Amino acid sequence: MNSSLIFTTAPNSKDTIISNISWVDYFIFILVLVICLCTGTGARFFDKIEATLSHYLLGGKRMKSLPTAISLVACHMSSFTLLILPAEVYQYGANYQWIVVSLFLMCLLKIYIYVPVLYNLQLTSIYEYLERRFDSKTRLFASILYVFEYLFLQSMVIYIAALACHTVSGIDSHLLTITVSGMCVLYTTFGSLKSIVWIDIFQMVVQSVAMTTFFLLGVVKQGGPAVVWSNIKTGGRFDILDFDTDPTKRDSFWIILIGCTIGWVADVGVNQCTILKYSSVPTFSDCKKAIIYFTIGVALVQTGSIVQGLNIYSLYSDCDPVSAAKLEKYDGLVAYYIMDILKNITGVCGLFMACTYSASLSSFSTTLNSLSGVIYKDFVCKATKKSFSESQALIIVKSIVFITGILCILLSFVVEHLGGLFYVASNILSLVNGPQLGMFSLGILIPKANSNGAFYGGIVSFISATSITLSAMYYKSKKMLPTFVKPMSTAGCGFNHTKFDDIVVDWTIA
Repeated sequence: MNSSLIFTTAPNSKDTIISNISWVDYFIFILVLVICLCTGTGARFFDKIEATLSHYLLGGKRMKSLPTAISLVACHMSSFTLLILPAEVYQYGANYQWIVVSLFLMCLLKIYIYVPVLYNLQLTSIYEYLERRFDSKTRLFASILYVFEYLFLQSMVIYIAALACHTVSGIDSHLLTITVSGMCVLYTTFGSLKSIVWIDIFQMVVQSVAMTTFFLLGVVKQGGPAVVWSNIKTGGRFDILDFDTDPTKRDSFWIILIGCTIGWVADVGVNQCTILKYSSVPTFSDCKKAIIYFTIGVALVQTGSIVQGLNIYSLYSDCDPVSAAKLEKYDGLVAYYIMDILKNITGVCGLFMACTYSASLSSFSTTLNSLSGVIYKDFVCKATKKSFSESQALIIVKSIVFITGILCILLSFVVEHLGGLFYVASNILSLVNGPQLGMFSLGILIPKANSNGAFYGGIVSFISATSITLSAMYYKSKKMLPTFVKPMSTAGCGFNHTKFDDIVVDWTIA
């Protein structure tokens, strides 16, 4: 069984990249998926712990620090990190590397301010804290923001993975979305947090091995690290010593340090997904260890993706594939790079597909698990105003996992028409995480703060962030904002011109 994907080129160019898909590639991809499915659905039959809501959402409070931390790293090592971040570095340079400093600042803030409060409460939904501290309307507002945020973000994660696998295999992206993501919905529904953690660890191993292999082979093809470093320096991709305080710049040291520290605290310090997993370990001492392991792991993952972006730039420093119309847009750059350098090696396509979907599914399954807790506690229980037995609660929560999973899959067919997914995702995160962090910080840090201050402050924050974001999107669409994209060369492509904007071309399945 073989199929080929041709990256359509410019009308006057004869260069194409053809990826031959063999049975070995399909075997590797399917094997990884089968292992995930069997682990998720089979774990319940070998787990002797009684099936309860606490076991389903919190692993029965018996999880260990290191596996929990690895699982958290895996769910944050999504297709955005593996596929979109390297493309961002390719275009804008490596200033994003300063995020490592912000990660360790985030670690301190989590350990000493936010997580102790939320861990000790042991809540199924962390937004219950806002009701205890303020009132029910503040809790409802924050819960709605969270559900809105993660339904759309996960639909983007699903779409990016399907697009990348379509890029290297030619398999219809909609078919991949329905089958593979649908499988994730099934094993998350029938599994529990414990099974999700072990699936995440397996997926993390797959991702790490694959991306390290792709990076090393790319460096070897270029002639070694010295050549790569020379190209990076010449192209200005490692000009990271920018300490300008100008707030209008895209990614100077201060913008990354301040913006990403706040962003990371909001994203993982007061986030349902992470707090739920931290709450699954027995003691707060174990929780602190998990936070430290998680911080180190994420720093390594982020650094690896940044280095991969620099490596890809080095390879195409004299022939940018988008400017040369060999590639439709930069979202597909990592897939293009891998199939370019390894297109004749059997199994590479299957390994890439397995790696991409491992990143996507680990994030997707964790989100479904945490969303179910929020929707059950903050909407179902509130709306019905009744207490459910353990068996009833478990059935309801599993039903919520299944329904939200299907909804995310359907939304992925919508987000594919948005374009600029890194930009869209960043905007959604800023719209939601800012107000949420503000409300939690107000409650934890300001003893005299009241419910009106939290609720109306959150609304004002959301409206302000929305107005700023929409204005920026409008000016961006009118090309009235600077792009900050570093120069792209086509000197080595056989024709001589330099281009900064994406060229939209068609993809042809042969």
